[in-house]
Amino acid sequence: MSDATLSEPHTRITQNRWYLYHSRDTALYGPGGFVRAVIEEVCDETVEGDGGTIHVCRRAFVSAVDLRDTNADQWDKLDEALEAMSDQQFSVLVDQGTIIPFVPPRSC
Repeated sequence: MSDATLSEPHTRITQNRWYLYHSRDTALYGPGGFVRAVIEEVCDETVEGDGGTIHVCRRAFVSAVDLRDTNADQWDKLDEALEAMSDQQFSVLVDQGTIIPFVPPRSC
């Protein structure tokens, strides 16, 4: 991954894809649901493969709000689930509206 992508917020905003994870669990979050996570998809990461260096996309869990009044043993490990999710599983959640793609606003 390039140094700019790691260290410069404005570069990260424009070069990477961003998503919101919106939970519709009315029992936990009420009728409007709740944005539980921000997901950053980094697409300039390089790995060494059998055919040489290749560029890959990797989803990174950026932030989430922990469930209130629970202990660490009861958390649902959303961060690990998102990072390990296949592209097909991720696409299904996008189609369902659970994961919402967005384009960060440009400065004026």
